[in-house]
Amino acid sequence: MISLTFIGHATWLIEWPGGRVLTDPMLSSRIAGIWPRLNPPALGAEELPPVDTVLISHPHLDHMDIPTLRRLNRNATLAVPRETAGLAKRLGYRETAALDDWNSFEPAPGLKITAVPAIHVGIRVVGLGASARGAIGYVIEAAGRSIYFAGDTAYGPHFTQIRERTNPDVAILPIGAYSPWFFMKYFHMSPRAALRAFGDLGAEWCIPCHFGTFALSLEPARQPLQLFKREAARHDLTDRTVIVDRGQTAVFNNKKPQIKNYEKKPARIV
Repeated sequence: MISLTFIGHATWLIEWPGGRVLTDPMLSSRIAGIWPRLNPPALGAEELPPVDTVLISHPHLDHMDIPTLRRLNRNATLAVPRETAGLAKRLGYRETAALDDWNSFEPAPGLKITAVPAIHVGIRVVGLGASARGAIGYVIEAAGRSIYFAGDTAYGPHFTQIRERTNPDVAILPIGAYSPWFFMKYFHMSPRAALRAFGDLGAEWCIPCHFGTFALSLEPARQPLQLFKREAARHDLTDRTVIVDRGQTAVFNNKKPQIKNYEKKPARIV
């Protein structure tokens, strides 16, 4: 059994009897102290259980939030694109894994993580400076499941490559920040593009995220999920999509995933 808890935006807590992974942790109330959240994260740093591995898909400020990373329990492996390693190593985690496309590593028993391609511009802007620091996705193999976490990506041929090389059965895909499409299509996916990617991946289940938390583009906050549900119904995919609200957990076993509210543990000292 493996469970996926949606904390918000692209932050997921993935748990199984042997360990835990956290993706793109962003728990701050604002991006860079400027752009506000439209809704709070489901869990604060003090409410998160200790994790084995923290995965950073790319260094944009809404995916690699330094204040959040400094508040987490750093007795974990921090995985990042290779170009982001210099920034990551300054954060004081137990170990930093700097990865290129198709690199794999095993940070804990029964856990294998593979970096996979993404079509995105991983530029880190600080003050008046900017530098390209890479972008990747991840395939997480644990408890008999293979979970693809895309981070941020445009639609492209890499989804077929990911299917051929890793064969994920669960796909966590971004569906927001797509308007205006003539520009955003080079960096993000619309709900329609995400479902096309789901088909290319050949996965059993599709879970949307990256919508409704920050106003990163011009579409209304509620539109991505509405369009996703509409497109899923139009293509007869509703039974293969899993909608997880903030603070909910999708539990995967041998049957259809079950959705339940996350059971918070007693707050720990950070």
